[in-house]
Amino acid sequence: MANFDVRRAPIDTGASCNIMYTRLFKTLQLTESNLTPYVGTELYSFNGSSTKPWVYVELLVNFGEGNGTKTIKIPFLVIDCTSLYNWIIGRIGLAQLGAACSTAHLKLNYQCGQQYNNNPAQ
Repeated sequence: MANFDVRRAPIDTGASCNIMYTRLFKTLQLTESNLTPYVGTELYSFNGSSTKPWVYVELLVNFGEGNGTKTIKIPFLVIDCTSLYNWIIGRIGLAQLGAACSTAHLKLNYQCGQQYNNNPAQ
């Protein structure tokens, strides 16, 4: 993610959005050109109360290693609260990845080899 190796990212099939915590956001050293002000509603039932996201950011994220790598652009809501995790991938990220999640096997399957293409005409 943004040229950093980021781990500790749980899959939450019940989450309607992808979350990044401010600790990771600061570690990635993103510039203001990467940021979009968040103007939506608050998140509910996230930490026991309502939470207002700080900003919105879209980043290219690599999943897997070697020949099993797939790169997609993922939108994140950045929230200011503490967590054991760095980010959470929700239904939006899973859909973009084209992934199937098996909780029983603790596995995430997706078709690899496809890369993000910034030019849809190609």
